[in-house]
Amino acid sequence: GVQAPVSWRGLNPLASVMIGTGRYAEAESTLKQALALGKRDYGGDLNVAVVKVTYAALYRQTGQFKLAEDTLREAIAIDQKAHGPDSTASIGPKVMLAQIMRLSGQSAAAEPIARNALDAAVKVLGPERPDHPALSGARVVMAYINMDLGKSRDAEDLIRQALDNDKKYLGPNHPSVAVDEMALAKLLRTTGREPDALPL
Repeated sequence: GVQAPVSWRGLNPLASVMIGTGRYAEAESTLKQALALGKRDYGGDLNVAVVKVTYAALYRQTGQFKLAEDTLREAIAIDQKAHGPDSTASIGPKVMLAQIMRLSGQSAAAEPIARNALDAAVKVLGPERPDHPALSGARVVMAYINMDLGKSRDAEDLIRQALDNDKKYLGPNHPSVAVDEMALAKLLRTTGREPDALPL
């Protein structure tokens, strides 16, 4: 049969699968191709921003946190130039940026970025979908940053919100629920409540 033309829209998710399965060299090669095609397609810079977020995921998985941080900042800048500072497309990249900054020991600097992303997610999704999974992801990242900064009570409130919402929306056996439970168990242990953490 006739082979469909290669598109950046097909290559970008393919690279994500490669990253998830540890095929990093293949992912990087695929992303280079996606980036070149994205620049040429309608949307240009915005396509580039989407591919850059996937590049950042590759850099995060390979421990290149500074590269990941810089790449995410570039993606966010492109999106906000097109759609303004409150762009919903920037929420996910901001959450990832805050997470990467925390992993590289920059929790204090990551806090306002995580807060901005969470506030934006609540504003966009909260009124109609307070249990949306995107809100839970933002809450858990914010909670870990709060833990690092000694704000245990705020962290616990955020994690319990995320856990309740994910159980309700995704079901008790979903991987996101396990992530929430791990975060809560860590918090309980670090605040001297080891017995409460054991059932999680």
